[in-house]
Amino acid sequence: MKKVVLSFFPLLTSLIFIGSAAAHVVLDFPVGGETFVVGDTVNIQWHIVVQHNIENWDLYFSPDGGANWEIIALDIQSPQFNYQWTVPQETTEQARIRICMDNTSGNYDDVSGNFSIREPLTSIQGKGDNPQVFELYPNYPNPFNPSTFISYKLSTVSDVQLTIYNPSGQRIVTLVNERQTAGIHRIQWDGRDSNDKPASSGVYFYRLKAGSFIQTRKMALLR
Repeated sequence: MKKVVLSFFPLLTSLIFIGSAAAHVVLDFPVGGETFVVGDTVNIQWHIVVQHNIENWDLYFSPDGGANWEIIALDIQSPQFNYQWTVPQETTEQARIRICMDNTSGNYDDVSGNFSIREPLTSIQGKGDNPQVFELYPNYPNPFNPSTFISYKLSTVSDVQLTIYNPSGQRIVTLVNERQTAGIHRIQWDGRDSNDKPASSGVYFYRLKAGSFIQTRKMALLR
């Protein structure tokens, strides 16, 4: 009886390629779930996962969940890993950002989840008639292990405290306690307490206090 030998090498090679192709570049911010206001300046950020002879970067914006794409910027030089983007006058709940790696072997990209764009709202009324909008965004990733990123927006220079609490209201660690400029800020929590010890698995709350503005959100740490 003639033996039939099946070679799985081409299939394995294809699977490896398919599994890695989408991870050559990763979009760090925005990732989805954020809310921006028309006219905001957003610092789009990304990083390389698989190194290539990169020629440049291309950035795109979609107002409809990726059905259509508009050019933000083309041919951004390869040493650059961020771009200051002014949020357009397109209110939507399905905005997305796409980063594309241009190189000689092909194009690789990453796309954010849906985020929202809205008209300016008066969340806090300061001196005079100028509206002041503050925002604490959902952390990403969530659930997380071992670390997560927390982003927030300040409309004015503010004394800021960003604190992590357990469900009993006990303070775990204070990540920010300083005066900060207006704009969008981003900080990483490595899942450790104020004594630099790993916090246990469970639900935690992060609380932003900026002047008279206070907002709290929930996140989960999975060890």
